[in-house]
Amino acid sequence: MILLTSVLSWTVVAIVLVGLFDLLRRRTKTVAEMVFAVFSGSLAMAVLQPELAESPGWVLAGLTIGGCATCNGYWLFARALFRGDDGVRWPQVAIAVGIASLILLNRATAAPAGSPWHTAVGALLTLASSTVLVLAFVEAVRGWADHCGAAERRLRIMFMAVYGACVLSATLIGALATTDAAWQPARRLIVVLCALSILTFSQWALRLRRQQASTNARPERITDAAPNASHATSALDLDSATAQASVFATDAGVLTELRSVAAAIDRAMTVDRLYRNPELRTADLAEHVRSTEHKVSRAISVVLGERNFNQLINRHRIACACALLADPASRIPIIDIAHTSGFASLGPFNRAFKATMGCTPSAYRASRPPAHDDRDIAGSCATR
Repeated sequence: MILLTSVLSWTVVAIVLVGLFDLLRRRTKTVAEMVFAVFSGSLAMAVLQPELAESPGWVLAGLTIGGCATCNGYWLFARALFRGDDGVRWPQVAIAVGIASLILLNRATAAPAGSPWHTAVGALLTLASSTVLVLAFVEAVRGWADHCGAAERRLRIMFMAVYGACVLSATLIGALATTDAAWQPARRLIVVLCALSILTFSQWALRLRRQQASTNARPERITDAAPNASHATSALDLDSATAQASVFATDAGVLTELRSVAAAIDRAMTVDRLYRNPELRTADLAEHVRSTEHKVSRAISVVLGERNFNQLINRHRIACACALLADPASRIPIIDIAHTSGFASLGPFNRAFKATMGCTPSAYRASRPPAHDDRDIAGSCATR
C-alpha cells in the first residue's frame, strides 16, 4: 500500500506539471484556468509533504507554504467554473488568502500542543475550511433552474458526484485515522486517490469550458471600417442564437427568456451606451436590464455569442473608439477617445485596441479615409 501511495503521489505531481506547461503555452487564459493552476500546484505540494518528510527544513517549509491553497483554492475554481471570469473578485481572493494564513498560523502554533492559541486557531481553521468546502459544492447547485441544457446538467452532476465523494471519503478516513493509527496508510492512499480524481475531473471540466467558448466565439472580427464596427455592436442575431442554443440544449422557454434579456442588453449597449462606464460590472448591467447576473451571463454567451461579459463590453468600446478615430473632421486626443469609449486609462485601451484591431489607435486613425458615415457615428458616440 505504501508503494502504491508513493507511485500515485508522484503521478499527481506529473499530471500537475503537464497541466501547468499546457497552460503556460496558451496565449489567453481564463480566470478558472489560472485559479486551477494555483490550486493544482498547491495540491501537488500537499501530496508531496509525506513523501519528502526526511527533506531539509527549508524544503518542508516551502511545501507547507505552497500547500495552503487546496480547499480554499478549489472554492475559487468552482466559482470561476460556474460563474465565469466575474466569479472571482478581490473579496473572494482575500477570503482565500485569509484561510491560507490560518493554515500557516495553525502549523506555527502547533509546537506547544494543546495551547489556547493553537486550539483557537485550529477551531477557526476548521470552521473556515468547512465553510469553503460546502460553498464549493453549492456553486454547482446555484442557478440550477437557469441551466436546462443537458451538457451543463451533466457537468454539474459530475462535479457534485466527484467532489462530494472525495470530500466525504477524505473526511471519513481522516476520522478513522485520528482514532486508530493503523488507518494512517489507508488514509494517505485515499487522500492521494481523491487528489487524482479531483485533478482529472477538473481538467476535463476546463476542456469542456474551452470547447464551449470556442463554439460561442464570434467568427468575425471587428473590421477596420467604422460603419462595420458600428454594425458589429448590434449583436442580436437570432439565427446564430438558435444554433448556439442547440449546443447547450437549452429548452424553448429558457431560450425565449434569454433572448429577451439579450435584447435588453443590446439596447443597454447601443442606446444607453453603458459600456462608457469604466467601472461597469455584470451586477450593474443585470440591475439595468432588471435580470440576474446569471441570466445576463448566459444571455451574453448563448444569444449574443460573446465569450464573456468583458469581451462584450470591450467590443462595444473598441467599436466606439474606431468611430471616433475615423472621423476626419475631429482630432480628439487619443486619451480622450479612450475615456469617452469607456476605458479608465490609456494603457488598457491601447492593449485592447491592438489585440482587437491588429494595430495601435494612432495607426488606425492615420489609415482612415474620409467618410461621411464615420462622422455621423463619431458624433453620435461623442455626444451621448
